[in-house]
Amino acid sequence: MTSRASRPRGHKATKADMKRDASALHLVGILKDLYAEKEMSTDKRDERKRRDNEEAMRNYYDVQKRKLDIDETNARSRAKEVALKEKELELIATSKAKEVELKQREVELKLLSENLIMTADLTTMPPARRAWFDKRQKEIQDRSN
Repeated sequence: MTSRASRPRGHKATKADMKRDASALHLVGILKDLYAEKEMSTDKRDERKRRDNEEAMRNYYDVQKRKLDIDETNARSRAKEVALKEKELELIATSKAKEVELKQREVELKLLSENLIMTADLTTMPPARRAWFDKRQKEIQDRSN
């Protein structure tokens, strides 16, 4: 068998191969561009997500910080209210104690004056004054009976 030498490709076939190669290269270039755009948009999306996450975390931190400030302020105001209530109760207790003391003094003074009226020497008194003392002594005796 004799091997035949292959015939060289014709001009048309070569031209068609070149067109096919060119369109394949063009397609590869377009695909590379599309992939690069996709990578860039993915990077942008990731960057946007990262920024949004950071902003959400900042907002959360700010809200928590404000909440703590409000809680702290409320705690301080509650402490002031408790202190004021304690002072108020202390003042009420003091005023009640003074009222009791005043009542005791009034009773003591009343007893002292009644004792003076009951032990007064009526023999040396003028009749008008003596009549007043007699009347008062009778009132005191009626109350004790």
